[in-house]
Amino acid sequence: MKALPPVELHLSEEEAEAAFGALLDGETSDEEIARFLVELSDRGETAAEKAGAADTLEALGLDMEKAGRTAEKTLNDLGICFLFAANHHPAMRRIQPIRKAIGKRTIFNLMGPLSNPARVGRQLIGIARPAYVPIYAQAMATLGTTRSMIVSGDEGLDELSLAGGNELADVIGGDFEMHRLDCAEAGLAHAPVEAIRGGD
Repeated sequence: MKALPPVELHLSEEEAEAAFGALLDGETSDEEIARFLVELSDRGETAAEKAGAADTLEALGLDMEKAGRTAEKTLNDLGICFLFAANHHPAMRRIQPIRKAIGKRTIFNLMGPLSNPARVGRQLIGIARPAYVPIYAQAMATLGTTRSMIVSGDEGLDELSLAGGNELADVIGGDFEMHRLDCAEAGLAHAPVEAIRGGD
C-alpha cells in the first residue's frame, strides 16, 4: 500500500494528481485515506488540489441505489437526475464509508461538479464555504469551462442567500471575476435563514 503525502504544505498540481490517483485507484489503506482527508480539511484545500447533497436526499427517503439504477430513465423522463458518485465510480464506493466515519466535510464535498463525467460546459455551482469561492473558481478555470458561476451565501450556505451577502465568481474560459451580491439587487426582500429552516 502506498502512503499519501503529508499535507502541512500545499501540494503542487502534480503531487495532488499523484495522491488522488493513488487514493482512487485503491493503492492506499482506509486509515491512510482518512488521515489524508482530515489533514487536508483541517489545513484548507487549494485550487490545485481540486475542487453533501446525497445526505439530504437520503434523509428525505431517496433510495440512492435505486436512483443510480434509474438515473438515465429519470433524465429522459424529467430532464433532471441525481448522480451519486458512489453509484457510478468504484473508487467513490470505497471512499464513501471512510468519509462518513470521519464525520466532517472533506475535499470530496467540493469535487462533485469538478469531476462530473458529463463534462458540463455551463454550470451554476453552490458551495458552503464562502472563502473557497475564488479557490474553486480557479480550479474550474484550470479544468476548463465555457461559463460557470460559483456562489456561496455568507452564512455558509451552498446557494445564494436572502439573509445576507453572497460571494460569486463568474468563470469564463480560463479566467474569473469575483462579485459581491445582495438580494436587494434582484428586487428581493431580505429574509433570515430561520424563515426557511425545516423541522426534524
